[in-house]
Amino acid sequence: MLRSSLLLWLFLLQIAQGIDRVRLPRVSDDPILPIHLGEPGATGFRPFVDAAGRERIFHGVNAIVKGAPWHPRTEYFDFQTSLHDLDFDLLKTAGVNVIRLGTMWPGIEPQRGQYNMTYIGVLKSIAQKAAKRGIYTLLDMHQDALTERFCGEGFPDWVILPSGRLRFPEPYLAPFESFDPATGFPTVEECLKGDWSRYYFAEAVSSAVQAIYDNKDGILDAWANMWATVAAAFKNEPYVLGIELVNEPWCGNIFHNPLLLVPEVADEYNLQRVYDRLATAIWEVDPTRLVFFAGVTWDNYGNGFSHPPGGSQNANR
Repeated sequence: MLRSSLLLWLFLLQIAQGIDRVRLPRVSDDPILPIHLGEPGATGFRPFVDAAGRERIFHGVNAIVKGAPWHPRTEYFDFQTSLHDLDFDLLKTAGVNVIRLGTMWPGIEPQRGQYNMTYIGVLKSIAQKAAKRGIYTLLDMHQDALTERFCGEGFPDWVILPSGRLRFPEPYLAPFESFDPATGFPTVEECLKGDWSRYYFAEAVSSAVQAIYDNKDGILDAWANMWATVAAAFKNEPYVLGIELVNEPWCGNIFHNPLLLVPEVADEYNLQRVYDRLATAIWEVDPTRLVFFAGVTWDNYGNGFSHPPGGSQNANR
């Protein structure tokens, strides 16, 4: 027994002495390296891989501001609304390596065709500060219930066309009667009468969403141009993990076509062509940028997409 233990000890010692002679491939000291999708594994999923060939796992937090100025505060620390240096230091200490940064269309294009490059510059500054701590940024066009006109946010109000037949928020609730005189939007008191997620079941919201998907008045084209503008501003920046086309998209006009409540139908009929248009606009500007997309929020058991945005040839981006 003693002889066996001695031989094992000598064997391990010999291995240890040889370790310092093994040349391991050098990995960049830079915590931020470009990310791409690797080859599919046994499950069919593609891993995130950095430029050093390492598979990366991301875990992070949302950084979404759902009202003007449409970005986190950067000039001071606030435990709810800031992304200050202290925030980033705390995030790094907690092991966070990605933020999902609200890239809000009303901030980018408050008036149709007029892009607020100052706002985009603020987003870029936030992402660069994150990168100094080894934190990537996912640019997310966040939305909930479309616009402030519908007690939500995410799309600028100028995208809304007078396409609905009922007053908001019918038939979910009786029409609102109290509006902010400065904006024309429902007051906070009116909005609090209902659950924000159920405002999707207002006919005005469903019809407005469908009008966007159908490119009425060129609104889908404007959406694509907005993303192209953002993509150009962040082109080739390694700290951008990717672009999320839209948060939690609604299925479309369920009053005109109730079958859209079936996730596979909504994905195939509406979101497939919308995502094709948006992703193509991004890749025309930045061909290697990763694009993130999702079906409707209740597609827990499958989806209706026949291909990734832009076609099957884009499965690696």
